Amino acid sequence: MLPSLKEFNDGAFTIEQGITNPGSMDEGTIGGTPIHAGVDPVPEPEIDQRAIDAADAFVRFLAPPAPLKLSSQARRGRGLFEKIACDRCHLPVLKTGDSPIEALRYKDFPPTPTCCSTTWAPSWPTSASGWPLPRSSGPSR
Repeated sequence: MLPSLKEFNDGAFTIEQGITNPGSMDEGTIGGTPIHAGVDPVPEPEIDQRAIDAADAFVRFLAPPAPLKLSSQARRGRGLFEKIACDRCHLPVLKTGDSPIEALRYKDFPPTPTCCSTTWAPSWPTSASGWPLPRSSGPSR
């Protein structure tokens, strides 16, 4: 199941930046080690719902990145990706849901493999087409 924008941003603030918010109050660990008491003296949540709502609005209206020009190797990889049915779990196109904002309602867009494979998860192996290789579970259609 794909997270909503709100769920994604709630988690990103905590996981990527260590900033707790009403949707994600646990700072988790640093490299798998629990954060020691007194290391973070700021009371939880560190940002309020108004700040999260503003971040959600900002991200919602960002234009999608332009698709990368695929090399011949990447085109072969994309063909293989489809041929062996990777696209059943690793969606090659995502669709927005219902939205009160018409410009955002039911729009198709490709996920951005470069952000997933190099920015958010540099350790994820990628296919020749740049798409992340299968994880233990993937989103369903």
